[in-house]
Amino acid sequence: ASDVYKRQTSTGNVVIGTSSVQDSAHFQHYQSAARHQSFQSTNGDLAIVTDNNSTPAVYIKGTGTADLLNVFDNTTEVFAIQDGGQVNIGSKIQIAANGNMGFGLTPSSSYFIDILNPTSAYGMRLRSTGNQYHDLIFDANRTNAANAIGRIVGKWNGNNVAMIQVQTGDDTSNKDDGRIRFYTSESGSSVLERMEIKPNGTVNIGGANEVQLDAS
Repeated sequence: ASDVYKRQTSTGNVVIGTSSVQDSAHFQHYQSAARHQSFQSTNGDLAIVTDNNSTPAVYIKGTGTADLLNVFDNTTEVFAIQDGGQVNIGSKIQIAANGNMGFGLTPSSSYFIDILNPTSAYGMRLRSTGNQYHDLIFDANRTNAANAIGRIVGKWNGNNVAMIQVQTGDDTSNKDDGRIRFYTSESGSSVLERMEIKPNGTVNIGGANEVQLDAS
């Protein structure tokens, strides 16, 4: 019956829910222009058109331990959703089930974003082609004075050797002042403060025998 299926005898195409095939599909389940599924149509080997107002366009559920989805470009896997929720984009980007992202490596549980740099002069770039500027923002609601808001940490083969800290000032009520401290380490010692720019602009250089440079 036509309400179950219709076989287009002249071409061998099969359609369900309509009397004529759309998009030159070889097989099509048609509900409306906004909701139909096709195999080998002009839109692709598999084409899903949906308004997805109440149900997802694609629903995948796995109850075993194998991957949920694997996408290949010829013999190279370019995308995978693994059991447990990890997502791999090629061999270079991994999004762990806990949300941590790794570029070039499996992300450490200690870092939201973990990047393996394969060569010198690689890194991150903030770029604008127009008349704009960029921000690198550290924002934290710390409780006490001289608490770190953000840190730039230098490590030599895993050892802390230098650091810049953006810290809270002394007004813990208004929380509208701040200081910057610079740290380095000598061989065999830990990282120590070498210079501080205080909230009033005064610069202190050195440790116990520090030199003070007034902002004025």
